[in-house]
Amino acid sequence: MSSNRLSGKIPSTFKNLVLLEKLSLFDNSLFGVVPSILGDLVNLEELILSDNLFYGTIPTELSNLTKLKVLMLNNNDLKGDFAALAKSIPTMLQFEYINLNETSNSVLVDTD
Repeated sequence: MSSNRLSGKIPSTFKNLVLLEKLSLFDNSLFGVVPSILGDLVNLEELILSDNLFYGTIPTELSNLTKLKVLMLNNNDLKGDFAALAKSIPTMLQFEYINLNETSNSVLVDTD
């Protein structure tokens, strides 16, 4: 569902997609806070929310995604303890979270 000009908030009905393994919503116009219900998608291996209009604190419920290997949150306006989140998910291989309001060019959390 990437680059499909989607707009609005992630619907609460996404919590029913418990068998979903990959959710890629990058390059849309989705906005609002990243919903904590995404932490219920325990089979997710990839969650890509980059290049949207998300804001606020990243939900700690994402640490429930114990199968997650890739989490990309680039180019949103998110806050929180990203390093702690990455370290709380033992399967994490790639975690990127460069925010729109920051000047750094790249951030990749090493979870070793």
